[in-house]
Amino acid sequence: MMKLWLIGLGLLVWLAAFISSKWSGQRAVRFWLGSLGLMIFLTGALTGPLAQAWAQVLARVVGGVGTLSGCYTSAAGAPLLNIPGPTGLSILAVDYECTGLMESIVYLGLLWFFPLYTWRHRVKWTVLGLGWLVLANVLRLTVVALLLATQGSAAFWWAHALVGRGLFYGLIIPLYYYVFTKAQLTRPGTVRFNYGGKQ
Repeated sequence: MMKLWLIGLGLLVWLAAFISSKWSGQRAVRFWLGSLGLMIFLTGALTGPLAQAWAQVLARVVGGVGTLSGCYTSAAGAPLLNIPGPTGLSILAVDYECTGLMESIVYLGLLWFFPLYTWRHRVKWTVLGLGWLVLANVLRLTVVALLLATQGSAAFWWAHALVGRGLFYGLIIPLYYYVFTKAQLTRPGTVRFNYGGKQ
């Protein structure tokens, strides 16, 4: 009960600060207030049972790829991947960090308060962007599992921390470029270059 009361109070304070920032005329302040507030709210909302349910779904999808390839399977009733390899059985737990929820929350926070988009564009890029993030995360976990299946459990650190993360973030960069950077470069009047004091 106390947690709901604090969440409600925090939400009201955030909304009041965000609405009052409209009168300041500072678009950057409004963007950061909105983005950070939404990120904090989503982080609180997407923990616990929701995060565990998403981890289960993700483990099932990645486990399905492993079943098709014959290299590994997902465990029944838990967000785990059972990966037989040359050094024995490795068990990969799909926890909160592996779900991609943090990266999705940051993306949504930036997107929904990005001043160049209309509501229709925000909905479109929410669906496309989250789909892209899910596919990138499934690919990341699949590559890590395949590396463990072929190289054994000794490869866990470099497979997860280097190859997996490098692949995942490498796939996120084009999404961010297209959604945020390219939108500013291609929309007339959004980018101003200053050459020797002349605009």
